[in-house]
Amino acid sequence: MRKLALALLLVAALGLYVGLGRAGSYSFGKTALSGDSIELDNLAVTATGSAKLVCAYPAGDIEAGAMRLDSIQAESICVDLVRGKGNELILKEASAAGGVVIQARRADRETNPKGQPITVIRSVHATARSAKLLQDRNTVLLTGSVVVKVTEPGKTEPLAAIDGQNVTYLLKENKIQIKGQPGKPAEITVTSGEEEKK
Repeated sequence: MRKLALALLLVAALGLYVGLGRAGSYSFGKTALSGDSIELDNLAVTATGSAKLVCAYPAGDIEAGAMRLDSIQAESICVDLVRGKGNELILKEASAAGGVVIQARRADRETNPKGQPITVIRSVHATARSAKLLQDRNTVLLTGSVVVKVTEPGKTEPLAAIDGQNVTYLLKENKIQIKGQPGKPAEITVTSGEEEKK
C-alpha cells in the first residue's frame, strides 16, 4: 500500500513538473518573467527557453530625457529579487544570455517647427549576446556583437544605428556609451530627416 502511495505521489509530481515546465511565468510587482521552464531558488528566479522579462509601468507618458525598458527576450534570464517595503519582492538585477533582444522607449525633448518644446517618444530595439539590468543604477549593460536601432514614431528606417562590442544604457539620464574592440571600432550612424524624404 505504501509503495502504491509513493508511486502515485511520484506520478503526480512528474505531472506537475511537466505541466509547469512547458510555459511558466512568475510575476513580482509590475514585472513578469516567463519561459519554457522556470526555476525558483530563494530570491533568484531563472527562466530558460524562450525567456522573456516584461516590465509594466503606470499609465502616462515617459518623462522627457528618460528611457523606459519594456522587455528583454533571451535563451535564459536570471532575476535577483530583494524584499522592499511591506515585504514586497522588487527586481534588483537581471542577467540575460543567448540571443538577447531588448525593446525600450526613449523620450527626447525637442522643438517643433513653431519653436515650441515637444517630447518625442522613440522606439529602441537592441540585440546582443548577453545583457545585465542593474535596477538600482537604472543601467543596462549589453555585451557581444551589440546592434541598437533607434526609430522615430511612424517610421521604419532607424534614425540612429549603433554597432559595438559593449554598450551601456543609462536609462534615467537617457545616455548611451559605446565601446568597440581591437580591429572593429564602435560605430554610430545617424540619418537626417532630409535623407529620409529623398
